[in-house]
Amino acid sequence: MLIPRFMSTTATAEWLGFQKSRGCERGFDLAELWGELSSNRVKVVKSSYLMGYSQTVLAKTPATLRTNPLSVRILERLLLGESAKCLAFELQVSASTIASHCGGMLAAMGCSRRLAKAPILLAQAVLAAHQLYDARAKMVRSADGQSDAWSVRVELPRRSLWPHLSEGEWHVALLMMQGMSHAEVATLRRTSQHTVANQIRSVFKKLGVSGRCELRAKVIRESNGVRLCVLRAEFPRPREHGYAAC
Repeated sequence: MLIPRFMSTTATAEWLGFQKSRGCERGFDLAELWGELSSNRVKVVKSSYLMGYSQTVLAKTPATLRTNPLSVRILERLLLGESAKCLAFELQVSASTIASHCGGMLAAMGCSRRLAKAPILLAQAVLAAHQLYDARAKMVRSADGQSDAWSVRVELPRRSLWPHLSEGEWHVALLMMQGMSHAEVATLRRTSQHTVANQIRSVFKKLGVSGRCELRAKVIRESNGVRLCVLRAEFPRPREHGYAAC
């Protein structure tokens, strides 16, 4: 029987019992989930957002594929809110190389190659792994009949922590964090793309961010009381792992 490795050993008995009782929930720490995702032991099947929660269906992969440590570190730092341009400058590679590493890693995890559309759970897991986010998630057996799939539910940040944002600005920010385009946000809110663009600029200015990934990382960190990202994920030396830097 398949047991998620990110469950603690003390929770193994609970998980075994949980496998037999569909519909029950179990809590677990997000901190170990990133290791499972980045090593391709677990992949994302689908993700959705409803009623103030993100819900992501994860499945055990049939075989563990070798991952590029450099790609993992690049994706980590982007999810932590760092700029792709800054990473490209630091590594002395092109922006397209950074995008290629990031997109390839996301695709291996079962996600869209576009970082903006990555499930919020990925950012939450990375921040938890770096001790910048502390939250419990809820896990429930998937109802689609897959014996090796389960659904992970995590509460989304609440607007009350950012009272200087208007209701409209907060709603737009949340939708952008979920990966929606300007057009999709405008359609959902029944407004123009110009209005959405103005609201996004206002959100970025008020929160002191310059992009979606930085916005997502900042909101998740500060929802947990962590104001500054003080930990940098160091890049592995390509020669040690057998990979070229670009």
